[in-house]
Amino acid sequence: TNVTRLLADGEKLPFGGGLTVIYTPGHTPGHISLYHEPSKTLITGDAMVINNGELQGPNPPVTPNMDEAMQSITKFKAYPIENVICYHGGLYQGDAGARISELTESL
Repeated sequence: TNVTRLLADGEKLPFGGGLTVIYTPGHTPGHISLYHEPSKTLITGDAMVINNGELQGPNPPVTPNMDEAMQSITKFKAYPIENVICYHGGLYQGDAGARISELTESL
């Protein structure tokens, strides 16, 4: 399928009860993450990873703009998150909000 339009930061998509688009550049220029409010699930794509069960920021060797990527994940603090799905690492369940705050506190 051809792309017919770009998604906007904060846009609500009518899939699965609603998905909020979160613009999260850094790993790639147009990277987005999605927040599913009904299940309080954040789908980070490559904005974050799970390594040995620990939620971590973006993977430096494959993230061209780490400063921008880290600024992007600060946006996640605005959402009540119970589950995080990362392309690399799968599902994280725990106090994701506290972990995201830890990762971004020095920014």
